[in-house]
Amino acid sequence: MRSLKSAILLPFVVFVILLIVGISGVTYLAHQRETEALLSRMRTGIEAEFKHALGQDAEMLRAALSAISRDARLIEAFEQRDRDRLLALVAPTYADLNTHNRVTHFYFHGPDRVNFLRVHQPPRHGDTIDRFTALGAERTGLPTWGVELGPLGTFTLRFVVPWQTDDRLIGYLELGEEIDHVLANLREQFGVELFAFIDKSYLDRTGWESGMRMLGRTFEWDALPNVVLASETDTDLPLDLLDPTGPTGAADSLEHDGRTHALFRFPLMDAGDRRVAHLVTALDTTARREDLASTILIIAGASVGGGIAVIVLFWFILGRAEARHRRAEARQLQLGRILDLAHEQVLLLDASSLAVLEANRGARSDLGYSDEALKSLLGPELILLDRNSNLATELAPLVRSAEQVRTLEGSLRCKDGSTMPAEFRCQYVATHTPPAFAVIATDITDRQQAERERQLAVTVFRNSAEAMMVTNADNLIIAVNPAFTKLTGYEAEDVIGRNPRLLSSDRHDKEFYRKMWEGLTQTGHWHGAVWNRRKDGTLYAQRLAITAIHDRDGTVLSYVGLLSDVTEEKLESDRIRQQAHKDEVTGLPNRHMLLDSLTRALHARRRAEDTLAVLFLDLDGFKPINDTYGHGAGDLALQEVARRLVAAVRKDDVVGRLGGDEFVVLLKNTGEIGNAEALARKVLDTFAEPFDVDVARMPMGCSIGVALSPLHSADAEGLLAAADRAMYRAKSEGKGTYRVFDPEQDGDGP
Repeated sequence: MRSLKSAILLPFVVFVILLIVGISGVTYLAHQRETEALLSRMRTGIEAEFKHALGQDAEMLRAALSAISRDARLIEAFEQRDRDRLLALVAPTYADLNTHNRVTHFYFHGPDRVNFLRVHQPPRHGDTIDRFTALGAERTGLPTWGVELGPLGTFTLRFVVPWQTDDRLIGYLELGEEIDHVLANLREQFGVELFAFIDKSYLDRTGWESGMRMLGRTFEWDALPNVVLASETDTDLPLDLLDPTGPTGAADSLEHDGRTHALFRFPLMDAGDRRVAHLVTALDTTARREDLASTILIIAGASVGGGIAVIVLFWFILGRAEARHRRAEARQLQLGRILDLAHEQVLLLDASSLAVLEANRGARSDLGYSDEALKSLLGPELILLDRNSNLATELAPLVRSAEQVRTLEGSLRCKDGSTMPAEFRCQYVATHTPPAFAVIATDITDRQQAERERQLAVTVFRNSAEAMMVTNADNLIIAVNPAFTKLTGYEAEDVIGRNPRLLSSDRHDKEFYRKMWEGLTQTGHWHGAVWNRRKDGTLYAQRLAITAIHDRDGTVLSYVGLLSDVTEEKLESDRIRQQAHKDEVTGLPNRHMLLDSLTRALHARRRAEDTLAVLFLDLDGFKPINDTYGHGAGDLALQEVARRLVAAVRKDDVVGRLGGDEFVVLLKNTGEIGNAEALARKVLDTFAEPFDVDVARMPMGCSIGVALSPLHSADAEGLLAAADRAMYRAKSEGKGTYRVFDPEQDGDGP
């Protein structure tokens, strides 16, 4: 029994060691993949947020320049070359932009790009502006914006627009803001340290050092070979290890003072598409590294402890098994091997002639022979083996003690000539006189039938046109058929031993799968439509039917899933549902969907005890477009209105079209009424630019009615009606404006 313990325990010890190494390796690789994915998302997020922030600020500058360019007083003073009057008129505007929008530069240039007035620096003027944004506006005749590098090493977002009146160019307007706040916001939002390095080839050393002294900043021109540090948020990291001109893309790792940092590099391009600077971000990942080490130590400790406990347990179990085995051998010698299975067909054959010496009751009754008739037969007359097998030859190894027991398969011949499939377990009994073979036959009719059924099931499984998947009770895949591979792209070796969640498309939440398993557990069946993902990443809809397979005691043995592709009918169903909720012309929510959104928003408002506002818009000047250029041009105009409205509101607000030239804007979490009025004014401003319709640019405005809940109404229909009445008052009082619902003025409405 010592060899048995060695045979079991030694492989188990090796298994425990491999298990520790494997789990630790898997944990490390999973941690690495998770860290790489986190860093990739963060890098993409930082880069996208940087571009988004610049775009938002550029849009603010564009809106400000649009309003300034339409001021008739400024146009008159500029064309009269009255610099003092122009400065007096525009100084309050600049002060407001500087205070509230961080605008630091404000220029008026002539048509030849010669500066006429620097509002932020009035004494300087008369120089020609050769910045990329000014050159771009002159070359294209369109508004141009971008980041420009100043001689002092500062980065300024500049927006230049051609200034036109009566379709003639009178000059250029320019606004600019320094972008330091964008970098500060990135540090605050993503928790990273930021370093900005400027390429020396774009700076004059003397001028830059002079500027740094003037700004009160520390500077080291010779600290790095090709770049200079413009700004930093962490002075502890050594600059030479940051490698600002290194490759962009995947994160580098930096070890310093016992801490680990992940570095990302982004090129900063100016308006001339030159890489003038390098942004380096450093994320401290020390805590993640320490968490990994702790996790691996815990896993290793738990595995070692558990392994030792199991080894000790096995030692005692095997010891007791040894004692039981010895007792069983003694009993077997005493009682004889034949009597152990006396309830089956048992024959005792002479070892020399193979004549039947003895037969038990089971053999006599099942085969239909009397005891005398059986004893008159030879073993080969009763025991039928394969045509290529000989009974004497098959039993010979037992005599030579080459085998203790020999198992054969064939059939027993009954007295009526029929045969019974049987399995024969044969032993040589040397102590019998004469020496004999004990043959114990077991009826295998049911087993052969089950095997035929199994083969039939395998054939159906392999050749079925419908995809099939089988999992064990732990929901790990144990078999898939070729149709499954055709449907999903996964070969059997890709999925065996894995959870079916690898097919998940992430379009269903945890509640969906909880209900699926609840139904499967309660009824043993579940069927429905599921969105899954193929191996190549494409999504598809499938009809899934799952059946639980139980044993006689009701314990789940496995689950069988039938899968079929229903993507086309699912997409058609979604398209029909989309058409029922969206306006065909603009793609905005239609009246039905808008009322549903408003009703749900009102319920949410009551729970949050907040304010909700509705803006009811009716277009001014739409009918002439429709009458002059036709319905196709009218649809284009409606689509442009929808685009401008969506761009004007917040992400959580809802813009819908009721029909004709009527639109509705739903403002959630409005707060004070002034916020709704501010949005109404913003919407009116979006109509300042004419609309491109066919081959013409047509002016069009709108009249807006504003109503708030709960102030004016607590239900959807009432709130829309109040906003509608306020809109009619705005239209009757001159159009192109907005009015807030007033029960005394609006009464019961038109």
